[in-house]
Amino acid sequence: MTNSIDKKMIESSKDAVFTYIELEYDNGKGEWKAKDEENQTAVKEYKTETTQILDHTSSSITGFKATLIKRTDEHGNISKSLAIAGTDGPLAVNDLVADANLLNKDVPVGQLKAMTEFVDRLIAEGKISPDDDLTVTGHSLGGAEAQIMTAVYSDHVDRAYTVNSPGAADLVEMPNIEQQTGWDAKTIEHYK
Repeated sequence: MTNSIDKKMIESSKDAVFTYIELEYDNGKGEWKAKDEENQTAVKEYKTETTQILDHTSSSITGFKATLIKRTDEHGNISKSLAIAGTDGPLAVNDLVADANLLNKDVPVGQLKAMTEFVDRLIAEGKISPDDDLTVTGHSLGGAEAQIMTAVYSDHVDRAYTVNSPGAADLVEMPNIEQQTGWDAKTIEHYK
């Protein structure tokens, strides 16, 4: 029998992979769908009676991509997952720049600002709140961003799972993190 932590880890890994799919909102149907035909089946199979896509963002300017997912378990308990995509292939120049920033222990400012704008919008629209059971997950670059989001929005996040991700701890040692992001570097220290 899978315990609840293992189940959340498995779901989070699936969410981290799913968020690479480019989504668009279909106003006529009132639902999210894949932008391309190739991924329509994957999106239809992912969405079930118990799993909904609540929101998605994808920035062609910064390369940041994330999906907010809602699940209802067999007991009616609701949990949410914010999945952040990592580098989207060798031609994703903005993602590669963000990866290079991380390798140089520099903050990927463009992607983190896009993340902050998305999360702030989700909070303002009531799609996430401190009362939610919220997991943040990400793969690779998205995992590092998930770690930072967990630290910065700690009052909203219950747990974070990352997959093949560089750590974000060294970023707090940068003297200019507060100037670049506006965040208090002390909030990220618990990732050291």
